[in-house]
Parts: sequence; C-alpha cells; structure tokens
Amino acid sequence: MKRISRVSRRAVLGALAVFSFAVSPVSAQEPLGVAGIWTVPIEQQWVSRLHNALQAAEDRGEIAYDY
Repeated sequence: MKRISRVSRRAVLGALAVFSFAVSPVSAQEPLGVAGIWTVPIEQQWVSRLHNALQAAEDRGEIAYDY
C-alpha cells in the first residue's frame, strides 16, 4: 500500500488563495484587498519572495496589500 504524504495547512491555504484569485473577476475600479499574515520574519526566503511579488502587484495597482 502506497503511503500518501501529508499536505500542510499552509500549502492548502496557498493553493486556495491562488485558485480563488485566478477564477474571481477583479473589478477595474476597485483593487483586490490582500493581507499578508506572516508567521516568520519577512527576511525568510519564501516570505520575502511573496512579499516582493505582492508589493509589485500593489505598485501596478492590481491589489491593495497590507502586512
């Protein structure tokens, strides 16, 4: 019997966030509100990459980002 590896809660929530962003229509007048709730310092590698990408999207006017 093949053992299925566990999926972390972060991975599931991240996948849901990406899926909901991809399928939901975004209004041209109102940017999507995004909040980053990080459990580790922003200097951590994976958090800093996400943080930088979210800040770039905010600079383009696509989202309203707060952390």
